[in-house]
Amino acid sequence: MKTCKKCTLEKPIDSFTVDIRYKDGRYPWCFECRKAWRDARKDQYRVYQKDWKEQNRDHVRAYEREYFQNNDEQRERNRAAGRIRDRERYQNDPEHKKKKDRQAGEKNRRRRALLFGAPAEHHTQLEWDELCAKFNHCCVRCKQQLPLSRDHVVPVTLGGSDAITNIQPLCKVCNSWKNNRTIDFRS
Repeated sequence: MKTCKKCTLEKPIDSFTVDIRYKDGRYPWCFECRKAWRDARKDQYRVYQKDWKEQNRDHVRAYEREYFQNNDEQRERNRAAGRIRDRERYQNDPEHKKKKDRQAGEKNRRRRALLFGAPAEHHTQLEWDELCAKFNHCCVRCKQQLPLSRDHVVPVTLGGSDAITNIQPLCKVCNSWKNNRTIDFRS
């Protein structure tokens, strides 16, 4: 047992950080007191860190370069652990899965638009949801309530933008039928 110098409570020795600068090999404040102290000064510490890194840019870069070269195994272990953690969260949390799928879809749409030289205008998920609601979640060609997909009136491959003004909600069958033709079913 050890008494915390900050809160003066007696706690198990495991509640104190290992620190060889002190006689007993433990920091005098418990984890909770250290965390509270750090949290109270978080913004101030971030500014200090940022300033220090800017003033010691060469030192920081040399350290990062050395760490990168000498810790391949540790970096691979961290990457593998992160992949496992992400995979478990993706499988067990349906809201997280929806969010990630939506982000991936948006990223792919933007990538395709840039690839084909389309104007740099993009629509958001909220705009897409509002457009679907405007047409009562029905396909604008066949008027059926099926799962909808985004269709570009002027296809991206022909220079159309990814802006909401160039999007119409079509079911997958109608979207495949339209292919890369320029047909506006909204009117």
